[in-house]
Amino acid sequence: MTAITYRLLTALQDVPGADRVVSALLDRGLKVAAASQSLPYLLDYPMAGLRCRIGAEPLRGAAHGPVETEHLGKEDRPLLRRETGTLYTLTCDAPPGREMDGVLFAVAVCDALIGEVGGIVLDPASQTAWGRKDWQAHVSWTAFRVSDHIRIHSIQDPERGSFWMHTHGLSKFGRPELELMTVRPGHATAGGVLLHHIAEFMAEGADIRNASTLDIGYGTVAFMDAGAFLTLFSLDFPTERERAGHSEESLAAIDTEAEGPDENGSIDSLLARIEAEIERGEAQKGHER
Repeated sequence: MTAITYRLLTALQDVPGADRVVSALLDRGLKVAAASQSLPYLLDYPMAGLRCRIGAEPLRGAAHGPVETEHLGKEDRPLLRRETGTLYTLTCDAPPGREMDGVLFAVAVCDALIGEVGGIVLDPASQTAWGRKDWQAHVSWTAFRVSDHIRIHSIQDPERGSFWMHTHGLSKFGRPELELMTVRPGHATAGGVLLHHIAEFMAEGADIRNASTLDIGYGTVAFMDAGAFLTLFSLDFPTERERAGHSEESLAAIDTEAEGPDENGSIDSLLARIEAEIERGEAQKGHER
């Protein structure tokens, strides 16, 4: 089972009854039923075989952990520091192969709840906070796009200048998070495009795991299980530097797929091809204007 969790922070202290939440979902076309009238509410969605739990507790401030706040309006930000109000926790347990349905159901419940009590939505998996306006415009059930539920995080090495780039949010789709190691600054845009492209493919059901390979049009990438992440390499890598810290068994699984070395033995050449395509596209847009 994959536990899909969202949190909602609101200044309101009055908690709406389960029937109000169910009514709001019925208005959205979801035939749900309340299996519990007292907290935590249990909402069943028989058509998808899913259940969502809604818990509520007094808001005590700093209950959210690290979150990206770019999608919060000025009026939303005080809620992250507010000491009074209500913190809702919504959890949907999705069986294997039903994670996308689980995310959609959980998002629909968030829609219904934010419509009743307002506030902001926190997505712990992608470490993102959403104000009501941005949530309803970009992330809600009716405006759902996978890309809005996955965030790319980049951390720069102060000595080398290279980036460690990785995803947040794939876990709620029942998939491992992805990472790119030692990305050159000039390839950061391409790294983000590559991670988003593959992450969306995985969230929509692609079964990618250790030693999997994938032709992305600009070349073929391989995946290595690095514990918390799947590390991306060009098919015939990793380099000696990139091999550090990975088991010989995992490396052997990748090496059995290899047919010969790439031009420079790293992910750089693949990212350079993507970066060149991005630049050509931008140049074409400028030419058309």
